[in-house]
Amino acid sequence: MDTKITLKNELGKILQSTPAGRARAIIDSEHTREILEGLSAQETYMIIKEAWGTDSQILLQYVPPETVCHCIDMDCWQGDTLSVEGILDWLWEIYNASVETLQDALQTIDLDLIILLYQTCIDVVQVVPTDEGISDLLDAGYESFDDIYYFMFREEGEKTSLLKDMLSLLFTHFQSVYYSIMEGVIWEMRSSVEESLYERRSLRLMEMGFPPPDEATSIYRRVRPEKLLGSGIIASKVPVVDRNRDLLPALYLDHLAQGTSLLSSSLGEASPGERERFTYEMIYLANKVVMADYRPLNEVDTLKASIEKASAVTSLGLAAAMREGGRTAREVIETMNAETLFSLGFNLVMDQKSRLKGVLQGIPASMIPEKLTGFVEGLMKKRPQYRGEEFSSLEQLDEVAKDIDRIARMAGVMDRLGWEAVPENLEGTNTGGDIDMEGIILTSLAVNSLTGQSAFRPLSRQELGSFISLATVLDPAGMRVVAPGLRSGLAAFLAGIEPPADSALTEDITALLLGRLEEETTGIRSLEELDPRFITCLVVRL
Repeated sequence: MDTKITLKNELGKILQSTPAGRARAIIDSEHTREILEGLSAQETYMIIKEAWGTDSQILLQYVPPETVCHCIDMDCWQGDTLSVEGILDWLWEIYNASVETLQDALQTIDLDLIILLYQTCIDVVQVVPTDEGISDLLDAGYESFDDIYYFMFREEGEKTSLLKDMLSLLFTHFQSVYYSIMEGVIWEMRSSVEESLYERRSLRLMEMGFPPPDEATSIYRRVRPEKLLGSGIIASKVPVVDRNRDLLPALYLDHLAQGTSLLSSSLGEASPGERERFTYEMIYLANKVVMADYRPLNEVDTLKASIEKASAVTSLGLAAAMREGGRTAREVIETMNAETLFSLGFNLVMDQKSRLKGVLQGIPASMIPEKLTGFVEGLMKKRPQYRGEEFSSLEQLDEVAKDIDRIARMAGVMDRLGWEAVPENLEGTNTGGDIDMEGIILTSLAVNSLTGQSAFRPLSRQELGSFISLATVLDPAGMRVVAPGLRSGLAAFLAGIEPPADSALTEDITALLLGRLEEETTGIRSLEELDPRFITCLVVRL
């Protein structure tokens, strides 16, 4: 059998195994080096991190040196700050793999990175052979390979032997590099070295499919959904990839293949060519999500979350494009970019967020009824979520839209009731200042039922008993339920305050309000025992 076919088949089997089992499967293969040369740097990084401290040292003996450099790029940065401890951890693993592996890595790793590492760990003094202060340096603990540069480690630690052996190795095999390090430790400014490193790292990340954060944030650009719906396939949004290498991280592919989203279940319907194009786009999109959200690249869970988010929001966009255009999932996938669908889903969510923000300009968020608060906090986040998860379906979006309609409708009724102009001090009531929209409206209904007035004010204790007697009855089980005529009475009251644009919405709010009233009064057997302190849906002056 052709070697390339054999490798492809074996690689496919390895990537289908569990993340924890991939390292061992590669080690056990007869083609370990060839497999690792065929993996993307991102895939290799995740496999090594999964096997860290066990099989990682074996794998590192076969990993191409340039891939090791990419792994350090992913693992050893926090934002724009280089982690020296992270570099030491990687060099320690490489060192324990073999001296040859370390030697190969040192030829590839950015020289400035090594300089910055030693700037942190050693002091260097340059002398001439006739310098009378050499004996003082030796007495102080300095040592030298060439009687020109004397160095001393500031602290002795577990990895000091590694750093000494590295210097010895460099001096023996790469003297020009050694002298550059010594000079760099003495003369280079740490801030400029780190800045230069960060710039070059950013370029290498771009080669891996991780764009700079400022470019990645374009996925969150506000665009009118109708404009996105009219987009076809935009060539600039199709990543250019080397198909001679397996550039699709198995972690991402696992999610796309096994996920429960609409996208995961629909990808298989597309033609092979369009499915491949869309899959590559999803990988690049997931990487954009990581960078745009300023998440660390050195956590596998972060990478998992990025593809989950990309898949969820893209699924929402896919569903919207299907509904608005009357197209099948296959038709949408084959005629639109993944990033366009992601943007569509995101902008639909942001439209709802804007609606909610507009409603909340007139009322405090604390006044939203408890049953309608579940989505508010998530929707108002910088990157909105649905009840702690990413938006992924039209059903979720429709539910949120309906809840915003409810809040907006109740806010309109409250404005007409003039609740903000109430002269009474609410501190003397059973609710104090802790009052919500349902309480305002139900209290106003009680006032209207008892006096015919359409305004908000606290009830007296007597009025509270009278209203509950009027609004509820005892069922055969002795539980208090809403009186038969109250539903129509409340609907008429709401319509009289603010004529409804949607009668179904009025009915929905009516059910919501009556449910709250019944919930709080159901256990009241005798009105003589009525205690307003245990009622929150009606404002009563104590």
